[in-house]
Amino acid sequence: MEENQNNTNNTNPVGQQPYQPQQQVPTNMQQNINQNMNYQNNDEMYSQPKTINICGLLSFIFSLIAIFKFYIPLSITAIVLGSIGIAKFKPEKESHKWMAITGLIIGIIEVAVLIIAFMIGFMIGFYSAF
Repeated sequence: MEENQNNTNNTNPVGQQPYQPQQQVPTNMQQNINQNMNYQNNDEMYSQPKTINICGLLSFIFSLIAIFKFYIPLSITAIVLGSIGIAKFKPEKESHKWMAITGLIIGIIEVAVLIIAFMIGFMIGFYSAF
């Protein structure tokens, strides 16, 4: 009768196998995993900080100055430096790519506005002569 009770305890009424715990990782493997994690954390701790994209920064500054001065050479300089800043941007070493993009966009808008203003002024001067 005791055999019958043991058999009924080991079988699951649904027909599934009873839960068996997973094997534990051997200690030498666990030590290797811990060492690898420590190396990765040390690399992150001692990595160099990212530098600012200088061409992007200058492009942004020149474009902001050109907004208030309406000086076309500064706008063209902002466009050139913004293009260089975007082209030579290295994400693993530099940050602030947005400055290059913003300087480029503002520079292009400024040049377009100044050209349109020059054309309107030329047309007004041309037609007022007649």
